[in-house]
Amino acid sequence: MRRLPMQQLRHPPSLPRQRSKARPTLAERNADFNKRRLDTAEKDQKSAQDAQQAASKAENCKKTRTNLAALESGQRIIDIDAGGERSFIDDTQRARRIKENQALLAQNCQ
Repeated sequence: MRRLPMQQLRHPPSLPRQRSKARPTLAERNADFNKRRLDTAEKDQKSAQDAQQAASKAENCKKTRTNLAALESGQRIIDIDAGGERSFIDDTQRARRIKENQALLAQNCQ
């Protein structure tokens, strides 16, 4: 039986030695951490803005529905002009405002 040197047994020539990846430096790890932190902050800010816009849209839809209900109920509605004078709206103004509110609801509040 023939003996092989220890080096040949540990690393046969058919299998090249695999080098391990160099570990990232502290500066690289800090840069990666800061990037992840900024990405998370941006996502949180965007989700907060989206939630605020949704709440604002819901409030506007609620006001539009309330206005439409008041207009369709037939109750007398007072309009205040630029000079501060009060006047009741007539049927043509009521019909125009009903159409405007219906269009707003159809466009923004589904």
